[in-house]
Amino acid sequence: MQFDRASAYDSKVFRTGLAVVGVHRNWVKSRNPSAQGKIEAYHRSLKRWFVNEIPKQEVVDVEHLEALLQATIQLVYNRHIHRQLKMSPEQALAQRISTRRVGAAELAQAFKVTIRAKSHPTTGQVALPNGLFRVPSRYAGRRCNFRYDPVDQHEASLIIDEQHQVPLQPFTTKRLFDHERANEKRGTGQLQKLLDPWRGHSRPNAQPGFGLPEVFREFSRLLQRSVPIDQREATAIEVFYRKTGPLPAEPFRQAIDKTRNILCIVCIGDVVDKRDKVR
Repeated sequence: MQFDRASAYDSKVFRTGLAVVGVHRNWVKSRNPSAQGKIEAYHRSLKRWFVNEIPKQEVVDVEHLEALLQATIQLVYNRHIHRQLKMSPEQALAQRISTRRVGAAELAQAFKVTIRAKSHPTTGQVALPNGLFRVPSRYAGRRCNFRYDPVDQHEASLIIDEQHQVPLQPFTTKRLFDHERANEKRGTGQLQKLLDPWRGHSRPNAQPGFGLPEVFREFSRLLQRSVPIDQREATAIEVFYRKTGPLPAEPFRQAIDKTRNILCIVCIGDVVDKRDKVR
């Protein structure tokens, strides 16, 4: 692999991790940008295809943003024709797999840092450079060796010996009624169209000629008046459409017809009840 001479790439943690997984680093001269032109071109491509699209994209959270980035790299960057390579990066890297095999356990531990620290004798709390963690009660109050990830704020382990490690949980208090969302987080925008096929999901597409104006028209037919009647109603229907759309034409019309029939039955029942009361 080839890197520039930035301090992060010259750090002991990074160089040790490369040595553990058997990656050879090409030597480069500092202040020589022509030798590192490929990464600059890569960043320019991401700026053009990803960063410039972000203001038009609804991003739900950091995980959603990361998924959009990975989809852009896989489906756009890796498949475009590179002018110098005369082919796409995906074609240039096809079937080029290193003969060295590194296990998942070795790879996961390669870039972690070992440190010695003492935990609290009562709570088991230990302060590591990447956050607070809780050690098992039988190790509370003892000075032990720990291995932590300098990037991930939620990953650390207690070293028992060379073959055994105990993963640690962050020392946090879980709030009452905390729960994870069951639905997949999804935004809107052009980048989302890349994320959908990249994740393997198929999303419904709106039928030609059936969009928000047609939804307004169907609601007008249901309510027997002009829809929207004001800006507040227009905003409410637009929010509904963004959350549930795109909508297929025929099922939506059937739902409108069914709703109208129910409302007619309710209205007729009210009229009958009023007549009975008058009598």
